[in-house]
Amino acid sequence: MLKKILLITALSISMVLPAKETSKNPDKVSTELKKKVTMEVEIPTALKTHPEAATPEVSLSSLIDMALRQNLTLKIQKLQIEQAWIGIKKADNSFIPNLDLLYTDNIKHNLDSAQKNASGPQADTFIYSLSLSQAFPALGKYNVLQKKLARLKSLAVETGYSKAELDLSKQIVKIFFQLVQYQETIKIHEENLMLIKKLLEIADLNMKVGLATKNDILRIEVQEYNIQVALLKTRNSYDNQLIDLANALNLDDTSSLNLVFPETLKFQVRSFDPKGAEDLMLKQDYDLVLSRNDQKVFTETFDAAKSAYLPTLSLSGKYNYSEKTGSYNDARDYSLGFAVSSPFYDGGDILDEIRKAEKDKQIMDLRAQSLENFKKGDLKKAYSDYREVQERVSSAEKSMEQAKENMRMVTTRYEHGDASIVEVIDAQITLTNSSLQAITTYYDERTRIMELLSRINEIQGLKSLDKGGARK
Repeated sequence: MLKKILLITALSISMVLPAKETSKNPDKVSTELKKKVTMEVEIPTALKTHPEAATPEVSLSSLIDMALRQNLTLKIQKLQIEQAWIGIKKADNSFIPNLDLLYTDNIKHNLDSAQKNASGPQADTFIYSLSLSQAFPALGKYNVLQKKLARLKSLAVETGYSKAELDLSKQIVKIFFQLVQYQETIKIHEENLMLIKKLLEIADLNMKVGLATKNDILRIEVQEYNIQVALLKTRNSYDNQLIDLANALNLDDTSSLNLVFPETLKFQVRSFDPKGAEDLMLKQDYDLVLSRNDQKVFTETFDAAKSAYLPTLSLSGKYNYSEKTGSYNDARDYSLGFAVSSPFYDGGDILDEIRKAEKDKQIMDLRAQSLENFKKGDLKKAYSDYREVQERVSSAEKSMEQAKENMRMVTTRYEHGDASIVEVIDAQITLTNSSLQAITTYYDERTRIMELLSRINEIQGLKSLDKGGARK
């Protein structure tokens, strides 16, 4: 709509000079008007795409899927999950005794005559030993605890991976809609630049016939430079976002991507069930899942501390085979051992450890409750923010409509010689500001709804945020 208004404005200003100027020099004005009518009025678009048949289109959903496959941070966390699985296997092995094979070769030289007479000048010993050992602290409860803690650690790593997937999806959504925002902003600046150049041409004509001053020319040139600066800045921001997108996708650049953006940043507002969303959040939020996992860890640690008074059971066994031991050949023997040790007096160290573990558990419980309360309040603020942006969208649209009407009225007055070209510039600035504010508000609406969806782990909802545009 803004593009159409600026086109109509440019054409009407180009082809219709003020009545005062027409009456003063009709022949010259007629010649200039003919030149204006034949001018090219097509608006250049910096981001105009040239789709290639061989390049598939990439939507927001496709970008998120690509990021989840290719992002290096996620690949690292996948390896950490595999490490955690190895930890579970290691904990399972704590119930299996260790077997060690030992080979011993000893040569003993006898110096005393009695020893020499008994076994010769030297005694050679070659022994092969197979040893078995296993300890079960707290009658095996520590072994069970080690297995439980390994599984809880694995669950924490897997939950962290899921949280990283959600955070990456949010990052892609934010970059995507920032690109759309910058795209819309660039179009506005380019259209304004086209209009300001036409106004500058008209002002030059007016100054030649005495209907404009040098100050008017300077005023228009200043606005032209301001637009150029804003355009350069926005284009640079657009390029920087493409670099961030390439990094998230583990690509050198995004030139190979045929990005498909929605036609507008304006979307239909959505409604949510606050109670249902809170229930989902309390059940699925990754931070809360990790907090509950930590509670289980501290509970198990407290139980283990209370088991410290239980005895430790140790088992051992050994089988020896010797090809030669002194004057004996092919000697074999085995031994079995069983031991039980229990704390007798430790000066109260075990009791202190139990008390410390109990306090750690109580602290963790309170932190979990505090985090849950924070999440509830955070969700309420997210709803409040989304309602606020809905109201802001309505105000921004009304502001833009008023700015369009003001532009139309000033243009009409200018055509009849009742307004100066500076007033046209001011009306254009007002319309531009209103349009940019509307674009920013539409972008805020997308990011606010992104925050709501992310709080209930709705990655599928994030993928569809570019669908359902509602341009009027």
